[in-house]
This record gives sequence, C-alpha cells and structure tokens, in this order.
Amino acid sequence: MTTFDRRAVLRIGAGLTLLPVSALTARAASHAGAAVTMSGMAFAPAALTVKAGTTVTFMNEDGAPHTATGDGWDTGRLNRGDSKDVTFDTAGTFAYVCAIHPSMKGTITVE
Repeated sequence: MTTFDRRAVLRIGAGLTLLPVSALTARAASHAGAAVTMSGMAFAPAALTVKAGTTVTFMNEDGAPHTATGDGWDTGRLNRGDSKDVTFDTAGTFAYVCAIHPSMKGTITVE
C-alpha cells in the first residue's frame, strides 16, 4: 500500500497556474471551425463569413455526390456522409461551385 503525502500534493499544486473559464472559452472559440452542408442540391449556408485561419468542414448530406470547388482548392468528390476540411488563411471572398452540379454555388468571405 502506498502512503499519501498531502503536503507534497499541495506543494506541487501551488506551482500550477489556473486560467479563468472565460479565458479557456475564448481560446477554444478562436480555433472553432464552421460547417457548410450539401443538401437538397444546395450549399447551406450559401454565404458564410469566417475569420482568417478558420477551417470550414464541407459535409454531404445529400443522396447525390457533390464537390465544393473554388479557385485553387477542391474538396474532391464527396458521397453521402463524406466530409472534407478546408482552411481559409487569406482575407477575401471566395466563390465556389459543385463541379458535378454547377447550379450549386456558394461564397466564403474571410475577414
């Protein structure tokens, strides 16, 4: 059986820095992503605004395969249930379409 030294635990714990919950929440929010679904032969939302560095997850919830294809990036073919992450690091407005169904259009605005 091991002995428990409460004083040693207190000495170790005294050197720890505790962050307020609000600081942890703010840090998590700064790394939060966004999502665009493909459903009903449309992107939802069709227009999305994110901060630079945000990763957007494109998820196909439709019965048909789709892509999200923009200038210099492409999710590739996504079948029902598939998803692909795309990170937007540069400010600007980025239009995209489904290469399989060109009537499906969307934009990502990066601030």
